[in-house]
Amino acid sequence: MKTNALLLALTLSACGGGGGAPSAPGQYGLSGSVSGLAGGATLTLTDNAGDTMSITSNGSFSLAKTFSAGSNYSVTVARQPSKPTQTCTVANGAGIVGAAAITNIAVTCVTSTFKVSTTVSGLTGSGLVIENNRTDDVAVSADGVVSFSKPIASGAVYSVTVKTAPGNPAQNCSVSNASGTIGGTSVTNIAVSCATSLTQDNAGSVAIMVSRSAETVLQLASFVGEKLTYLSAHLAAQVVESCADPSNTKGGTSTYTFSDTDQNGVLSAGDTVTVSVNTCYSPSLSDYPTGTLTLTLTAPPAGSYALAFKAHAQFASFVLVDRTIGGALDSTYTDSEIARVVSAQVAASPLTIFGAGGGFFANDTVTVQSAAVSKTSDYPTARYTATFAADVSSQTRKGRFQISTPTPLSGPFMTYYGIYPTAGVERIAGGASSLFLTAVNAPDNQSPQVALDSDGTGNLISLNLGLPWNGPFSGFPWWEPHAGAVYPQSQPGYSYGTLSQWGMGLLYAIPQQDAINGILGTNLPVNTPIKFFFSAPLDSTRTSFVYQPQYSAGAANIPATVTSNGAISTLTAPLQHGFTYQLPAIQLFSAATSLPGLINYQTLSISNNLVADAGPSPAVAAPGQTVTLKSSRSLSTNSTIAGYSWVQLSGTPVQLANAAGASASYVVPAGAVNGEGLVFQLTITDANGETDAVPVTAFVLTDLTQPFLYFRQQQNPNAGLTPESATLESPLNGTVIALQNQNSFVFGFTAIAPSGSDSFQLLGPYNANLAVGTYQSTPTGNSIIDDNQMALSCNAPNQAFTVLDLSTGANGAVIRFAADFNEACPDSTHAYVGSVRVNSSLPLL
Repeated sequence: MKTNALLLALTLSACGGGGGAPSAPGQYGLSGSVSGLAGGATLTLTDNAGDTMSITSNGSFSLAKTFSAGSNYSVTVARQPSKPTQTCTVANGAGIVGAAAITNIAVTCVTSTFKVSTTVSGLTGSGLVIENNRTDDVAVSADGVVSFSKPIASGAVYSVTVKTAPGNPAQNCSVSNASGTIGGTSVTNIAVSCATSLTQDNAGSVAIMVSRSAETVLQLASFVGEKLTYLSAHLAAQVVESCADPSNTKGGTSTYTFSDTDQNGVLSAGDTVTVSVNTCYSPSLSDYPTGTLTLTLTAPPAGSYALAFKAHAQFASFVLVDRTIGGALDSTYTDSEIARVVSAQVAASPLTIFGAGGGFFANDTVTVQSAAVSKTSDYPTARYTATFAADVSSQTRKGRFQISTPTPLSGPFMTYYGIYPTAGVERIAGGASSLFLTAVNAPDNQSPQVALDSDGTGNLISLNLGLPWNGPFSGFPWWEPHAGAVYPQSQPGYSYGTLSQWGMGLLYAIPQQDAINGILGTNLPVNTPIKFFFSAPLDSTRTSFVYQPQYSAGAANIPATVTSNGAISTLTAPLQHGFTYQLPAIQLFSAATSLPGLINYQTLSISNNLVADAGPSPAVAAPGQTVTLKSSRSLSTNSTIAGYSWVQLSGTPVQLANAAGASASYVVPAGAVNGEGLVFQLTITDANGETDAVPVTAFVLTDLTQPFLYFRQQQNPNAGLTPESATLESPLNGTVIALQNQNSFVFGFTAIAPSGSDSFQLLGPYNANLAVGTYQSTPTGNSIIDDNQMALSCNAPNQAFTVLDLSTGANGAVIRFAADFNEACPDSTHAYVGSVRVNSSLPLL
């Protein structure tokens, strides 16, 4: 009987149905059951005998090792299940083996649950609701981390979606890493990004704001080039620029502080420039900025450029009329005369635009997060190309938007009659939505075609927003600013004319001295080529240019020779020394259109690089006196005077001494006629063989004690050649009355002749008689010399006279009087000198 019982026990042990593995006498196995184990998961158990067992399904299990009676046993979880993640606990897993197998070990497994969280960014609207698995909703009111309330079991799926999009403003919110299967940790990599959408309601406002922001970056880069261009032409450690002002109301300045780091005497990499701007009109900005611009120069692009600059620009308290600029950008400016390229990048730190005043930016803070913008001006073709790529956020519009030019904007330089792109696309994006502004090359192209893709599906909706290029947009990309711009003078000269109405205009000219008054140049050498940059290629077969001398009676017009390189025309002409010329009523014709262009009036003055000027001393002399003809005012600016030649043109013949010298002289002959003018001519020759001549008149007066008035218009080297006009008034040509009015501080000298009369007056201080001394006109231009024969063509002439001798008798009768005087225009176009004598022997001028 004992033998049969032992055999049965061994058989049960081998099948795993009772006490584990078959055991030797006194050895007992460990077994139990597993519940809750998820399908596909693996649980690993171990005991203190080093036995391990992997379990993949629920039910009973038996460990391989046996334990002797009285020994300790312990069963634990060696590895928890994964896929899905579970936590398994062991009950009855430890104790002391008795006289039987351990069979009550119970392993229970529970699947883990994990939290699902999202990070929300860009939320500016209200009412956003997100949900998970269409059952767990969360309302979100601000950016940050948001967690769903219901945890999700490992192995289960999660799916986060936007249930309700925010409004006020309307926003599009996208979810990244939105769905997946829960593993062994909480889900934290879900991101909800919200962006203000472009809608029919806000598309126009956003388009203008983003375009103007990107254009401002480009304008600032052009402004950097504008300032460095000026400094390069006036390079010094400290430079003060007086800024031209189109409105003539704000006389601003720019002060440059230049640090030449490498001491090479030019603007180069490593140098620094600080520009302090004070209400200084800028053609690039079309504004009057005030503030500080700090520039650190880097190496410019290699190439053949007339000008090339690259700099890191920092703007501090930089105030314009309607905005304040802060931050930094990197700008590049190159000019090869036939092409100009301006570009800017905003990268390391943002650029801010705060609407401090009125205008479109009012009450808004715009931040340019990043930008890469550029503009290329091709002058022979008279076309520009502009590209934009910028990331812009607006506080007022509660959003962040991007602008780009999938197709670059381009168009002709059609100044004044309309400056629009004829090709190109501007794309403005807000989240998934996009607005497309497409330039139209058609007669009605003053407005772009506008289309809205509201959800990123590519379904375009045409909009009629009334956004003409020349209306709400600043127009900078297609306007051509220049430091010497002729058109426009202050603001871009926009009109609503269509393409079919476009005419041709002058952009600017080189050399340019005064864009405001249309002055091409002053004191130019006579052989200076004048370069005109037009808004379209010139048709020289229908356009003519004539230089018309000014202030020179009888001088003939001089036709110009024109050579053209597309829209760049170079004018040359054999101009005369010392003349001021005007280019009057030029009718421009474009090779691209049959319409006539603008009529332009431009003035230039040629340098007095050789000017003969002389005067007699004394100008009025009696027979027997010596008169010296002086050439002290003759000059040559680009050479030397090599020779002088004096000849007499009319009057009683005299014997000239030193006729080949700078000063000649003669003795007034006894037979000279009382009151006659002795006329001489001085001819000077410079080292280049050029000549210039001037007449000189000296008068004869046999009785110098008689009252007489003498004056002449002299040449002015700063203004150009003017014919001499010498005049003598005395009893010989009429009745002369000399008196001093004791009550009205006036010395009067009146010549009454059959051909007319001349009233000459010298005015001293109010309510005081004239006295010996010098009198000067006031800065306000109050006249102190009055003579209707000295007809000046300017207002507020500069006047001075010196009373040398004065004696009066009863009733203000003049017993003796002597005065010398001069009178000139502020612009130096005229200058008069003269003397008045009454019974005085003092020497004349």
